[in-house]
Amino acid sequence: MDKVTIRPNLNTVDQITIHRGRLGKKLDSVHAVSIDCSDIVLRASGRDEAFLKHNKTVHAGLIGKITNLITPKDTDPIVRYNPHKGDDSFTVNGELYTGGGIVTMIGHKAYLVKKG
Repeated sequence: MDKVTIRPNLNTVDQITIHRGRLGKKLDSVHAVSIDCSDIVLRASGRDEAFLKHNKTVHAGLIGKITNLITPKDTDPIVRYNPHKGDDSFTVNGELYTGGGIVTMIGHKAYLVKKG
């Protein structure tokens, strides 16, 4: 399968939206998915709109190829990004995250389950 972007579905509590390529056409909504994460997408204009106007926008996600689902362990770090709190990048343990490794997203939480 080609690369996809995964991101929380902003209209649900526990669903993930899968988009073709770099935030392209919506392909599916699922509860859990793992990807071999190679990149991220973060559109500054959408981030600013979410932070300043508190609007829900489709502007950020994790890019990669879908792989077999890996269940996160309690020790796996969370991939964090919350524009409503002023975040301007994805982070893992406070460090900038731009892709690499296997990321599992369950509901609205993403975990780095295997470092790249």
